[in-house]
Amino acid sequence: MSTTVDLDFHDSGGDDVLFDKTKSQTHTFHNFPDSAVDDDYEDGGDKSQLLKEDEVKKSPSFWTFEYYQQFFDVETRQVFHRVTGSMLPMPNRNYLQASIRPNPDLYGPFWICTTLVFTTAIAGNLANYLSSGGKNYHWRYDFHKVTFAAAAIFSYWWLIPGIMYGFLWWRKSQAGYTFLEILCVYGYSLAIYIPISILWVINITWFKWTLVIIGAVMSGGVLVITFWPAVKEDTKNIAFVFIGLIFLFHLSLAAGFVLYFFYVPTMASTTVPTTLATTAKPPQAPEKVPVDHHRLKTEATKVDSNSKPHKTVNNDGNDNNNMDDKVKTTSDDKDNAKVDDAPLDDKNKDVTKTGDLESKKGDSNVGKEEVDNANDKVKRKAVRNKRERQKA
Repeated sequence: MSTTVDLDFHDSGGDDVLFDKTKSQTHTFHNFPDSAVDDDYEDGGDKSQLLKEDEVKKSPSFWTFEYYQQFFDVETRQVFHRVTGSMLPMPNRNYLQASIRPNPDLYGPFWICTTLVFTTAIAGNLANYLSSGGKNYHWRYDFHKVTFAAAAIFSYWWLIPGIMYGFLWWRKSQAGYTFLEILCVYGYSLAIYIPISILWVINITWFKWTLVIIGAVMSGGVLVITFWPAVKEDTKNIAFVFIGLIFLFHLSLAAGFVLYFFYVPTMASTTVPTTLATTAKPPQAPEKVPVDHHRLKTEATKVDSNSKPHKTVNNDGNDNNNMDDKVKTTSDDKDNAKVDDAPLDDKNKDVTKTGDLESKKGDSNVGKEEVDNANDKVKRKAVRNKRERQKA
């Protein structure tokens, strides 16, 4: 690279000599070496181009850990600033623009949700234990609360931002909120429920619901102020419904925590069953009604007399038949005596059964038909015993 520059040099002849403009000489230089500044400029352009190529080559893949590492690149100071900002709603400050941009992260939201899962489950079991203290109640730790708390909290953290991002994309919002930014804001908004979940252990109903309202208003107010610019240009009905649902879902999450993890039944509902169990009287035995044994014996005698065989008279008028009838009559009398005297055990058993049934009848548990059936059984049994003796 060469240039031609005309340079004028004036010889003053020393400090004491006055400058004479008429006597001036001009020296012209035609050849110059390449400038080092130009070389640096050209090299800088080449280096910047190489750096850009290296960045394109080194961009991590979606399936690598390096891709997700950028979402956890945050300092402790920034996390603390974002946590405190999520609890203090300010009308003139947009939380996303002031605290989250330009570096949204997932480190803080992930550990906030994880901590909230364990504080809610542990505090819920502790509240149940304290409420059952001093009672005849075998307390056991409920591990299902950890599972349910994890499912509820992480589902809320991911589903609501996903639905919100889809709605803003459908309405063509000009706010330019990305899914990662919405996810980061919602994760930090749950930080206020960590200290509140510990205070929910105090078994005072009005105190619990006061904490629910305070937490929902503070963190929900930050959400409302943050996402209002995204829908303020839309129609008023859609904008107000959108903002109202954000606050309603946030309030419902806190109310669900109280109702599921920290609900303790009142003292009246737990003591009434035990009181009834202790004051209940044991069932009393039915009173036995005296049995008329003479009447039963008389009925058994009538049955025996009715069951005697009739005399048969032949046309021949033979006296032998009369003799046979007398013999039979005598044997029948003996059998009747045996029936009345010998089988006392069987008759006592039958009479006892009949007395028990009649006593049950007095207790209104057995009807009249059962007593009649029992009497019929006694009669049939007496007739059957008599016939068996006759055959013998």
